[in-house]
Amino acid sequence: MRKHFVDERIRTLFTSYMHVITTENVMGAGIVFPAIFANIASFTLPVGGAVSLVNALKRVVEAGGGEVVAGADVREIKVEGRRVTGVKLADGRFVTAKKFVASAIDFPSTVQMAGEELFPEPVREKAKAWHWGNHSLVTLHLALRKPPSYRAAAFDPDVARAYNIFFGMDHINEVASCFDDCAAGKFPKVLMGNGACNSQFDPTYAPPGQHVAFWWPFAPYSVDGGSELWDKNRADYTQRVLDYWRVYASNLDGDNLIGSYLFTPLDVEQLNINMRQGAVRMGAYVPNQLGINRPHPLMPGSRTPVEGLYLCGSSSGNGGGVNGAPGYIAANAIADDLALKRPWTPVPSPEWQH
Repeated sequence: MRKHFVDERIRTLFTSYMHVITTENVMGAGIVFPAIFANIASFTLPVGGAVSLVNALKRVVEAGGGEVVAGADVREIKVEGRRVTGVKLADGRFVTAKKFVASAIDFPSTVQMAGEELFPEPVREKAKAWHWGNHSLVTLHLALRKPPSYRAAAFDPDVARAYNIFFGMDHINEVASCFDDCAAGKFPKVLMGNGACNSQFDPTYAPPGQHVAFWWPFAPYSVDGGSELWDKNRADYTQRVLDYWRVYASNLDGDNLIGSYLFTPLDVEQLNINMRQGAVRMGAYVPNQLGINRPHPLMPGSRTPVEGLYLCGSSSGNGGGVNGAPGYIAANAIADDLALKRPWTPVPSPEWQH
C-alpha cells in the first residue's frame, strides 16, 4: 500500500479493509487485494436480517426434497474402506450417506472427525498448523432511539446516509499498531474497524422509532493473558469500546442509548463450531492458505482422499464470505464425480484456461 498509493487516507482505508477479511501483513498476501475490491460495491443487506438468507436457503433445500435438521451437531464422519458412509450426531443418531458427505465444517475439524489416519501426512500437518488469524472481531451492539450521529458529517454530509462506515484509524501506522497488538495478544491501544446502523435501511431490525447499530473493532482471541478474560472483564472492555466509538459519534449516551452488549471472540467460538478462536474466515488469508493451498494442494476442487467426502466451507478454495462460492465449487465436483445432471447453468471457465 505504501509503495503504490500516496494519499495517506487511501493507504489507511485500503490497509484496514484488507485486514477485515483476515488478510495479514505478510509477503504475498497482496494477491487478495484485487479480488476483494472487485466486489466491494456488491454488498447487500437481507430484509429482516441475515437469518432471512438462511431461511431462504432452507426453503430451497426443502423444495428439492431435502431436509434441514437444526440443533444436531455432527461428532463423527463414518468411513468404511476409505469410503464415507454417513455421519454420527451428538445425540447418537446415525445418518447414512448413500452418495456423499459435504462438510461445511472447517478443514481441521473435518480431518479430525473423519480420522486423521485417512489423510496424507502433509495434509495432517497442515490441519494441525492451520492459522486461524492473529485477530478476531469484537462486536459492540447498541440499541438506540436515534441512529449514530457522526461528527464527520460536519464536513461530509453523506456520512449520514452511508451504510458501511470505517473509523478509528487516521494513519497507516495506527493500523500497524492495532495489528501488532493483536499479534501480541493485547487489547489494542488503537481500536479500529467498520460498522453500520442496519435499521436505517431496514426498519424491521428494530421496534418502530428505534434503531440498532454495531461496530466491529479488531481484537485478539486471547486477550491480555487468556481468552477467558473476555468474560471476566466484559464490562471494562464494553466501556472501552463504547468510549472509543463516542469519539466519532456524538449521541451514544444519555437518553439515546437504550442498551449495549459486547459480543466477544469467545462468544463467537462458543456459538459457532466453525469459527475457532473467533476466526472471521475459518483461517487467515495468508499465502500458505490461499488458492490451491486452501486447504492443501493434495485436496483440490473440494475433494478429499476419502471417497465421497467433500469440503464446501470457508476453509476450502474460495475462502470465506456469504457468496456461495465454496458450495458451488463443491457441487460441481460432486456432479462431475457422480455423473449427475446439473439443475444449474455452470459459470463459464475463465478465458485464460482455454
